[in-house]
Amino acid sequence: MWHRNHMKDQQNYGHINRGYIALTTVLVVGVVLLIIGLSVSLIAISEGQLSLSGRKNETALNLTESCVHDALLRLSNTNALNTTITIPEGTCSLTVDSNVGTTWVFTVAGTFGGNTKKIQTTAVRGSTVSVTSSLEIP
Repeated sequence: MWHRNHMKDQQNYGHINRGYIALTTVLVVGVVLLIIGLSVSLIAISEGQLSLSGRKNETALNLTESCVHDALLRLSNTNALNTTITIPEGTCSLTVDSNVGTTWVFTVAGTFGGNTKKIQTTAVRGSTVSVTSSLEIP
């Protein structure tokens, strides 16, 4: 009797062990899949933020370039520059760095979404306005 009961106990113990092993395997695989899923989600969020930041940078640069063009048009028409330029896309600030004779050096700063871009332009105003340099500056 003892031998038969002992064998039943061993068989039941074997089934219980296999149950624990199966449960542990399912839990480990679940945790690994959860970690992979979270990692992929975080990477996707990071990529989205980078993309949005790039778009904001590009929009700020486009705004600033448009303001430079507006400033050049004003310089051509009035031989003067305003410290604030307002266009449909937004508002920029303008600083006259120097004005010697017909040569103007000015810096335009445009901000969009917390990103600011600056362009320094050197222009000569004669019968027309000609740009000798226009560089994005930090």
